[in-house]
Amino acid sequence: MLVLYDGNCGFCSAIVSLAKRSSDGIIFEPLQSETGQLWLSKLGGVDSLIVVRGENAYIFSDAVIEILLHLGRAYKLLGYLLKLIPKPLRDWGYKIVARNRHCDFF
Repeated sequence: MLVLYDGNCGFCSAIVSLAKRSSDGIIFEPLQSETGQLWLSKLGGVDSLIVVRGENAYIFSDAVIEILLHLGRAYKLLGYLLKLIPKPLRDWGYKIVARNRHCDFF
């Protein structure tokens, strides 16, 4: 699994550092990398965390859920619980956090 995240975002980098401690087989790269730019162009420049598994790419809340399910234990449970929330509502919440990820709040 490949996780592409905003390398200019302190909040994103902190979450990635936390996830690295619990991850096996996840490769983390910033969206600003060559690989990140390639996937951004494939997905139309979407402003989102991107998770790539095989030929599938996941964005917004689906990307977060894919990571949580891969981390295991309590994270996996959280991923399953998030799946119970309708996708439009999950994505709305994701976009609020993403829009404010550069502010001092995070």
